[in-house]
Amino acid sequence: MFEKNDGKGVNAIQNKFTAMLKTSLHNHRIDYAIKRNRIATREFPLTDYTEIIGEEYDFMQAMIDYDAVKNALKILTERERKIIILHILEDKDFAEIGNQLGLSYKGTATAFYRAIKKLREVLGRYRDEF
Repeated sequence: MFEKNDGKGVNAIQNKFTAMLKTSLHNHRIDYAIKRNRIATREFPLTDYTEIIGEEYDFMQAMIDYDAVKNALKILTERERKIIILHILEDKDFAEIGNQLGLSYKGTATAFYRAIKKLREVLGRYRDEF
């Protein structure tokens, strides 16, 4: 019914494929853990915000600031917005973004820094935060 895998012929190919599959799965698990760790280091539960910003933080002012940033983002082109979001929020490097949008590394970096400059000009009072 079952034959012992002697590692020869068809079994050798099967053994190589199994080893490749195990290695691929192992590497994917490592990449996933690294990505989750990056995200976890940037995220704070809402209860922890009080320790960072204090109890008397004015959430109405935060909403006004949010609207200011939202309106400032409207001056950017669609490509610049994508680059900003992918680089800052999704933590992708310029090479990955460039591949996704069909740009070179240098073109992506230049577009990113031009977009940041536009945002600084519009937001003015938030200049030091970028």
